[in-house]
Amino acid sequence: MDWKDHLAKLTPLKEGLKGKVSTEVNVTPSSFEEVEEIIRLANALNLKIYPFVGNSRHFGPSISANVGVDFSSLNKIVELSEEDLYVTAQPGVSMIELFSYVKKRGFLLPSFYDGSLGGMLGTNLPGPFSTFFGYPRDSILMGIIVTGDGKRIKAGGKTLKFSSGYKIHKLLTGSLGWYGTFLEATFKIYPYPDEMVEVSVSPNDAQQLLRSELRPIGIISFKDRAKVIFEGSSSYVRELEKRFTSISEWRPESFRYPNKKFITSISVTRGEELRYLYDYPFEGEAFLGTGYVRFFSDDKMQINGISEKGDIPIKVSKSSLLVKNALDPKWVMHTVEVNPTSYV
Repeated sequence: MDWKDHLAKLTPLKEGLKGKVSTEVNVTPSSFEEVEEIIRLANALNLKIYPFVGNSRHFGPSISANVGVDFSSLNKIVELSEEDLYVTAQPGVSMIELFSYVKKRGFLLPSFYDGSLGGMLGTNLPGPFSTFFGYPRDSILMGIIVTGDGKRIKAGGKTLKFSSGYKIHKLLTGSLGWYGTFLEATFKIYPYPDEMVEVSVSPNDAQQLLRSELRPIGIISFKDRAKVIFEGSSSYVRELEKRFTSISEWRPESFRYPNKKFITSISVTRGEELRYLYDYPFEGEAFLGTGYVRFFSDDKMQINGISEKGDIPIKVSKSSLLVKNALDPKWVMHTVEVNPTSYV
């Protein structure tokens, strides 16, 4: 019996993806159990899995897999706790929808992305709040995960107080689906501020603000200027208006990532992100996080960093391989070809 016949017994088959990502068939599971069964079958039949939601923002080199697993049907906002300050949702949820849902209830979700929750977890991209709040990896409290060997596990806890054990949910965040995939994720939320404003300044001024007592929540930098984002009470914003001549309201819902050919990231000394940023000539935009800089450009960056978009070889650390072999021993979730000479 052909492997497609085996798979069709579990779930309806759909036409596969074509282009940068190619799959022979796609499936759209509607339950956690279905996802587990699909991955277990892939282990038994030596198939390769590509998890995605929409596939509109693929990162990294071209991919070829047997089965594309579309998580768009797992799209529920599960729970919001006003007492313990967290929100839980499934990977198919739109992050803009989730952000708005949390905001309407008077809270701020500091992890922002203009795609799906699953896409944000896979890429761990910084956003407009990363300078202060860090990356999605810093905000995630708990995850329900299916690893590459088909095991469902819960990692972390819904509050920091009760979070213990291995931080597998943080390892998976930013792994591009290489170790396994999320079924559900819980994030820390905060009371929504009275106001959010943006200030346009020079790169040198942005560097000073980054290290000042004003503590901006985000910095989006361009070649010759920077957009600095602040949030706080109305009285705090009135004080900012006295200090800056160019200040205006900023709406997170209007934020979108730039559409560039290459995305490259580097790890830097925390607090020195802008200084490192301007050591590299670039045309485009850069987002600053807690010890990281991510460049969005149409030209390939000649830097010793990590490529996230564009046909550039992926470098894999030895520690990543150890995690890979532990969580996905048959390399079912092997969504990128890794050359042994690329190990670092």
